[in-house]
Amino acid sequence: FERRAVIGFSVPQDVPTEKLKKIPEHIRRIVGQIPGTRFDRAHLCELQDSGLRFEAVFYVLSPDYAAFMDRQQAALLALLDALRADGVPLAQPLRAVVIEGKSA
Repeated sequence: FERRAVIGFSVPQDVPTEKLKKIPEHIRRIVGQIPGTRFDRAHLCELQDSGLRFEAVFYVLSPDYAAFMDRQQAALLALLDALRADGVPLAQPLRAVVIEGKSA
């Protein structure tokens, strides 16, 4: 029995292509270094208004949910470190708030 982990995140649209190409490589390396995991895939999967969306999938080779969460957390923390080391921020969602009021 395995558990499937899906990591989705976005980076800003202005991140240079050279840095974007490194992101799936970072994820493959990170997952490969975590015992009890099997890497499946990592891709830039969507161009969004608020950023460039990546998705990664790996498997935790244990049915234990706590083990799954430990390994997913290790992957997320290592990914954040790798992104920060490359100077790649996470995209911030774009939100607009419109407040309508009464005119006098």
